[in-house]
Amino acid sequence: MNRQSILEQLRALGAVAAHANNRWVTSVRGKPVRVTLVHPLFLDRPRLRVGDKVAIVDTEEGVAFLCRATAVEYSELSRSPRLDLTVIKTLELA
Repeated sequence: MNRQSILEQLRALGAVAAHANNRWVTSVRGKPVRVTLVHPLFLDRPRLRVGDKVAIVDTEEGVAFLCRATAVEYSELSRSPRLDLTVIKTLELA
């Protein structure tokens, strides 16, 4: 699967943002629990809210986590929102 088709699939599942699994993602037992959207793969909404779906993509493991934002923090110093996440679904990337 190429990058564009993966992002289209995530949008079709309702994700309004996607982020690569990197140093800005905090994971517990392999599942993301918090992310700071520094360089998102896509961001369809300028201001995220609680309840929005966000995808965390891990290309090394070949998996994407579809998550729901449970808390959203905006800082005065940073333009990047910080989200607490709950994993809804795990998708295998082929």
